[in-house]
Amino acid sequence: MNWPPTPPVSGHEDDSLLQPTIADPVERRPGGRPWQLGSQAYVAFFGGPFAATAVAYANSRRLGAPAETQRLVLLVGLGVSIALTVASFSLFGGFTGARQRDPDVRRVLSFVGRIGAVLLALGLMRLQRRADRHFQMFGAGEYGSLWWPGLLFVLVGTIVSVLLVIGLSCLSGASLL
Repeated sequence: MNWPPTPPVSGHEDDSLLQPTIADPVERRPGGRPWQLGSQAYVAFFGGPFAATAVAYANSRRLGAPAETQRLVLLVGLGVSIALTVASFSLFGGFTGARQRDPDVRRVLSFVGRIGAVLLALGLMRLQRRADRHFQMFGAGEYGSLWWPGLLFVLVGTIVSVLLVIGLSCLSGASLL
C-alpha cells in the first residue's frame, strides 16, 4: 500500500478544479484609471445619493464593467436617489411647509440623507466588485486619485439635490423660506 494515497487521475483535461476562477482581462475604456471602491463612500457622504450614483457610474465605465452592469448601476442609483429625496422631503414636512423651518428637522433630514447615500454607495460598490477584481488581477497600473473628481461629484450632486427639492417645493406649493 502506498502512503500517502495518490488521488485517482481523471482523463479529462477540462477538470473544473484546475480552471482559473477569474476569466480573461476586461477591456477598460479610455478616460483614466479607475478609483478605489471604498473612496466612493466619501463622495456619497459629502455629496449625497446623486453624487454616489455619478461616481459609481463613471467608475464602472473606467473599470470596463459590462454594459449591463453599467446600466444597472445607473438605474439603481437614480431610482434610489429619487426615492430618497422624495421620501425625505415628504416625511420631514416638505409638503406641509411648517416643519421644514425647524433646525432639528433639518439636522435629522441631513443625517438620514447621508446615511441613505452611504448605504446606496455600498450597494453600488457591490455591483462594481467583479470588474474591480478584474482590474486588480489584470489591470495595468494603480488606481487613480479621486480628490478633484470627487469634489466635482460632490458639488454637482449637491446642486442636483437642491434643484430637485426646489422643484418638489414648487410642485407642492410649499415655501422654501
